Amino acid sequence: MPISTVRDIPLCPYQEKSCVDLLLAMLIKQRVLRDQPFVVSSLEGRLVTVNGADFCFGIGTNLEEAEVSLKNQKELRKTSQQR
Repeated sequence: MPISTVRDIPLCPYQEKSCVDLLLAMLIKQRVLRDQPFVVSSLEGRLVTVNGADFCFGIGTNLEEAEVSLKNQKELRKTSQQR
């Protein structure tokens, strides 16, 4: 069954969200979006099924750490795509 929004995937099953919990939740969302089709609205207003998507994310205890983490993730993706 296609998901309609990222919000349809529960973020985290834990009450307290540590960086590890958030990382696990984001990895799950990333995998679901990559592996399952989902429906989006086009600029013309048509509903379009996308067969999967991927994204990078950064997690840290503050914005600076999260930005560094995000940049590292983007570099890892860039390196893996060049292979």
